[in-house]
Amino acid sequence: MMNKACIHIPLMILLYSSLLGAQPRCPQAISIGLHEFGLFFHKNKGIDADLVQELARRSRCEFNIQVLIRAHIWQELKNGSLMMSVSGLQAPEREQFVYFSEPYLIQKNMAVLPAAIAAQYPEPKDFLAAPKLRWGKVKSFLHGEQLEPFIRQLVSQQRIDEAQDSQQLFEWLSSGKVQGIFAHPSAYTYYLRSIAFETRPAIRDWAPADRGIAARLIFSKQHFNTQDIQAWNALLREIRDDGTLERILGRYLPDFEVQRILNHPLAAGQNKSPKSSK
Repeated sequence: MMNKACIHIPLMILLYSSLLGAQPRCPQAISIGLHEFGLFFHKNKGIDADLVQELARRSRCEFNIQVLIRAHIWQELKNGSLMMSVSGLQAPEREQFVYFSEPYLIQKNMAVLPAAIAAQYPEPKDFLAAPKLRWGKVKSFLHGEQLEPFIRQLVSQQRIDEAQDSQQLFEWLSSGKVQGIFAHPSAYTYYLRSIAFETRPAIRDWAPADRGIAARLIFSKQHFNTQDIQAWNALLREIRDDGTLERILGRYLPDFEVQRILNHPLAAGQNKSPKSSK
């Protein structure tokens, strides 16, 4: 049985909206799935929770947050029992059943490994050549075009362990169950601080050509249409352009990381195309 928690956006927030704000269609309460993901969402707080609250305020839509593991979120979006989610990576197989918004965050996956492992196996090819080493990932997470071939090779060698969420993934890294993972700065910044590691893991860029992962809002095609997505995109651009997104990010991330996200050419408001590809 799915472990599901619900959080209701306060009524006063739902009733208040900027007169100039975009007004997407919201015929009923919108069920939206959030998942454990470090500074994005942990214990009902984080970047994505604050973004949903701002979307509710401006759209006047009622949001019913459901806290699920990531794999279940994709399942429920596909069958229509969940209407929206956050921090989604665009992929052809997913576009069969969901729409994606413009990106609102761009972050890059980095390799996180115990320091001794990083020293002995400094590159992906070195890790692949060591059959006793295991890699961890969150079930249903994608890592971008530059890193997925590495993951596929490990899958073919049966050297992947799939965690339910990011908390469990970092716990496995701490305990030695796995010897490497990929993670965004917003994830490892949180978990390396909150989980006890005997020695701080090393952070390595194993995909220098990777421009980063585009986080997008996700909409079930059973509940939304393309016109709806245009309205939500307009709202995202408004949240960015008036400085609200910068304030949200600044609550959780250092200023240099905030500016890197906001100035990325793929970020909402800078690139209007929804085609670029968690």
